[in-house]
Amino acid sequence: ASDNARYMLQAGSFERNADAENLKARIALSGEPARVEEAEVNGKTMYRVRLGPYPNAEAASTAKTNLAQQGIKADSIKIK
Repeated sequence: ASDNARYMLQAGSFERNADAENLKARIALSGEPARVEEAEVNGKTMYRVRLGPYPNAEAASTAKTNLAQQGIKADSIKIK
């Protein structure tokens, strides 16, 4: 049974946009679409590299495995 949750992956969070863009480019080479999102964290601008949303945990897990094979670690985030 589905709980209608969707999932995102976060592959990194950086203080410098250039670092986030570099990781985004590495991820693009793996065939996964990624984007850089700006966020305020404790008064600092951070640049998060995110993928998704994915329709279910299995799809997110498949993408996470694909990234791991490229040497890129990502964390799953459950969203409503």
